[in-house]
Amino acid sequence: MNTAIAKTYDETPYQGVAYQQTHPKRLATLASLLGVPFSPPDHSRILDLGCAEGGNIIPMAVEYPHSEFLGIDLSGKQIDDGNQFVQELGIQNIRLEQQDIMNFSSSEGKFDYIIIHGIYSWVPKSVRQKVLNICRDHLSDTGLAFISYNAYPGGHVRSMVRDMLKFHSRNKTDGQEKVQKVREFYDILLDTVPDDSSMYSSCLRWEEKHVKDVPDHSVRHETLSDINESLYFTDFMKEAGSNDLQYVGDLRFASMFPIQCSEENYQKFVSESKNRIEYEQYLDFVNFRVFRETVLRKKNNQPEIALNFDFNLLKKYFYSTQLQANTPSNSSEPIQFVHLGNGKEVKTGSPVVQSIFLQMIESWPEAVSFESLENEILRKYPDTDTKNLSAQLSQVLFEFYKKELIDLSLFPVDCSKNISSHPQASLISRKQLSQGLSITNQKHDLISLNEIQKLLLPLLTGQNNHQQLLNFLLEQVENGSIQLENEGKKLNAGDPLFNQQVEHLLKANLNSIAQLGLLIKS
Repeated sequence: MNTAIAKTYDETPYQGVAYQQTHPKRLATLASLLGVPFSPPDHSRILDLGCAEGGNIIPMAVEYPHSEFLGIDLSGKQIDDGNQFVQELGIQNIRLEQQDIMNFSSSEGKFDYIIIHGIYSWVPKSVRQKVLNICRDHLSDTGLAFISYNAYPGGHVRSMVRDMLKFHSRNKTDGQEKVQKVREFYDILLDTVPDDSSMYSSCLRWEEKHVKDVPDHSVRHETLSDINESLYFTDFMKEAGSNDLQYVGDLRFASMFPIQCSEENYQKFVSESKNRIEYEQYLDFVNFRVFRETVLRKKNNQPEIALNFDFNLLKKYFYSTQLQANTPSNSSEPIQFVHLGNGKEVKTGSPVVQSIFLQMIESWPEAVSFESLENEILRKYPDTDTKNLSAQLSQVLFEFYKKELIDLSLFPVDCSKNISSHPQASLISRKQLSQGLSITNQKHDLISLNEIQKLLLPLLTGQNNHQQLLNFLLEQVENGSIQLENEGKKLNAGDPLFNQQVEHLLKANLNSIAQLGLLIKS
């Protein structure tokens, strides 16, 4: 069976890309919030089970040269591709090996972080058990394991859609033909089923993006996989608990809190729950949970980890946001903020809250320290009561983090919002572009570039100044690689606005590259 599975991945490689939630610094940040010991990510051993071509852990290995990385995958082709890229980068702290998870060797020793993303729901129960065995036997005393899996109750809708798509593609043996057949059928379904408020129509349209807006490899290896099992959180934790593994928390921090519940209903859930696991199962019911990103540690007879927080610890963190401010015409009106990532909105007339958000927006993609936020408030509002400011700011930041309006991290981000005289993009992003790979920024996030940014990025080595970059763009325009227009008309060399437009083009794209988190401080 494993040979057949490996063949499908060789035929249609699952493109391993950076997945921000799996980064050790995110696991460490969650652990620190909950008072759980952890190992420093920059001096750790990290294991990735099912690493594909290493698109997730190779950028980590570049970021953390003093850590040791091991990735294993069943597909020999993907491992070969990954090792070729590792060789291109010239890094020595990572091994990528073709290996069946069932044959994982006990001689590999202990790991401080184990990543199992996109595996658990798509393998037989025997492999799931082996994954948990590996976590039990190979986590260090302060080790943390990340396991993602499909979850109920939302998984019921996904299973319904998947069953129909598998039925429609049942007579195709070629993987790519199956994917094409599935996409065509879903278009027919959406066109045939009335776009009304019926439950069936709502389910189909709710699941549409997971069929139509994902790469072919996701459809083949996830949607059409022979095994695609969702689990209730309580059932997953029974499997984990039988391997002496304990629940730390979920990487979607907001999911651990009753954001949508009234106090009355919250208390009902608490009264019906024997422990934190049962309580979060109730929250999954309320939130129609589809996917979980669970962090575990070795139990070692330790008590359940409680959701108790020391707000004084929040002074150690760094804060950022993808909020965008829609400034009202009347300055006395509240400001509407919209999150560019999740679409959440907040309107506030509080000058202090506005100051917090606006400072983070101005600092993006860099993160802002607690001290910097505090100092900015005191600068703008010198009459602020300093005695209670830190405590109040801590509580405000925590609430915004729970509501997914801001992000926090125990670690600063190694990127720059400023464009130096000799701009420098990260080595990993330049190498990924040259190899035609998906591009990872300094926040370990996947980003997309326009054609001009793709031309500029290889030149951002820290050796070229603005005039050299400008001359390059001028050459690209003159040879026709870039088309310049003004009011719908093509601009040519010699036109009065030609040089000015090229300078504007350079400035705008360098600013965008900086906002994408690709520039490093030089």
